Formats: sequence, C-alpha cells, structure tokens
Amino acid sequence: MQKVAPIRAEDCDLVCPITLRVFQDPVIAADGRTYEREAIIRWITEHGTSPFTRQPLDIKDLRPNYHAKGMADRRPSSTLSYSKFDESTIYRSSRVTPANNEVPTNKTGNDHGSDEGWCCRRRLFILIIVPVLVALLICGLIVGLLMRKYSSMFSKSTPSISICIPCT
Repeated sequence: MQKVAPIRAEDCDLVCPITLRVFQDPVIAADGRTYEREAIIRWITEHGTSPFTRQPLDIKDLRPNYHAKGMADRRPSSTLSYSKFDESTIYRSSRVTPANNEVPTNKTGNDHGSDEGWCCRRRLFILIIVPVLVALLICGLIVGLLMRKYSSMFSKSTPSISICIPCT
C-alpha cells in the first residue's frame, strides 16, 4: 500500500473527501461539495448518488473548482502527497479516520469559495452574540421581577370597585 504524507490542518479544504488526498483536478458536484474528478465520477458511476446526501448526482453536472485547484497548486511542493489512487482507497468514507490520524475531513456545507478568515469571523460573531444574549436575558428577568413587585403594590392600594345591579 502507498504511504501517504501527513496533511496539514490548513490543507483540509484541499483534500478530497473520497480519496482523502490533495486535489489535482477538483470538481464541484450538485450537492455543493468538491471532489477529485476521477473519484466522484467513479462513485457516481457505481452509486449514482452523492456520498454525503445520497441525492442523485449526474456526471454532466460536475463543474471545475478553479479556486480549490489554485489553492492546491500554491501549496508547497514538499508536502504534496498526491499519487494516482487505487481501488482500495477510492471508496473510503470521510467518516473513517485515516491511519495517520492527521486529516479531519468530515465537513458540512459548501467546500468551494471558502475564505480563510471565515473561522475568525464566526468566532468573533459568537463572542459578541453570546454576551449580548446573556445581558438581554438578565435585563428581561429584572424587568419581570420589578413589574411583579410594582403590580402587587398597586393592586393592594387600589380599592376594588364592585357594581351591584338590582334584580327585578
């Protein structure tokens, strides 16, 4: 079996979820994911569905992913580990961890066009939203308690008016 060089964490967007190897000819399928062309063609030929969503896929709907190709081409050549894949690795699920335990490839959402700064923006968004939500919750509780306190004070001091209608 061929030895696969470890893949760095920043290269995970450049790895085919079927072969677990760096892209050489990446394509985007109708499910929005990027695959190595030969691997997804073989998968569609045998299964006719997306490896992730199980929705039907058609080979003629595959589009080249120039962004992933450019990113893969800009990688340092010393870490390039692509070689023609064999039958034993082409159908490996992305949920199966490779032997070297260095490639987390189980992804959701679209692979194409992902920005490197997305992760930082997401963390910043969470760091802002969580405290705001906590502050709103605390304010809501305080207002609720104050309303309860003042409503009970007003209901005790206000005399109740009863209307008597004589019956004939």
